[in-house]
Amino acid sequence: MQPTTRSKRTPPEPIACEHCGAMRQPRIVLRDDGTPYEIAGIPAFFGWEECPCPRAEEERRARAEAEARERAEARESAMRQAVEASGIPPRYRGAAHPWAQKMADDAANGQGFYITGPNGTGKTTLAMAAGLRLIEAGRKVFAVATYDLMDAMRSRKAEEREVFDRAASCHVLILDDLGKEASNTAYACERLFAIIDKRDKAMLPTIITSNYRLSEIAKNITEGAVGVAIASRLAASCKQVALEGEDRRLTSGQD
Repeated sequence: MQPTTRSKRTPPEPIACEHCGAMRQPRIVLRDDGTPYEIAGIPAFFGWEECPCPRAEEERRARAEAEARERAEARESAMRQAVEASGIPPRYRGAAHPWAQKMADDAANGQGFYITGPNGTGKTTLAMAAGLRLIEAGRKVFAVATYDLMDAMRSRKAEEREVFDRAASCHVLILDDLGKEASNTAYACERLFAIIDKRDKAMLPTIITSNYRLSEIAKNITEGAVGVAIASRLAASCKQVALEGEDRRLTSGQD
């Protein structure tokens, strides 16, 4: 016996609520004109209507709360992994600063920053706090102390290429304590210039902290043209932020 057209077009049957037994009707997909949307002659549907009984509502609320907790835990886990991968030191993974969000917003739009000031005035805290906000916004951040970066540059080992590529191409580079590194080789300084130059040409922002004003930094990197060229690139791409005050490390144990 051939199936009838009527049987092909039969919509899904209602189902009973497991809590109160009330029948829940199928949710039929409707066209703009109010007629059912059909696939192969069968009305398309997306599940069944929710039952309004108290126990069903309680179950939906508990399910929604559990899903919200799972999403929050997944976000927190992803954030922890991104922060660990960024190189932000453990001491600064809870860093906060009143200027951090504005700096992060500007950096996300391509603005670099050169943060200068005496020891203990919050330069690193500001830079790392901005980095955390950027990570929350989905940006790839690489935070590195300049002396560690220059050590990698001096080594000329396989890791040097990896560090160089990461520093040159990440969304936001945080270069901490520029000018404090010692015994820079000509090669390492040239590689530092190459990083700054590549980032400048790609319009990738760099956040730098230093005890030295931008007008002083060239000679603290290296004597000669390379230091001047680095300072020139930074002057063109970075907004200068001066922090003043007493050394907070000595007065309260903070950076």
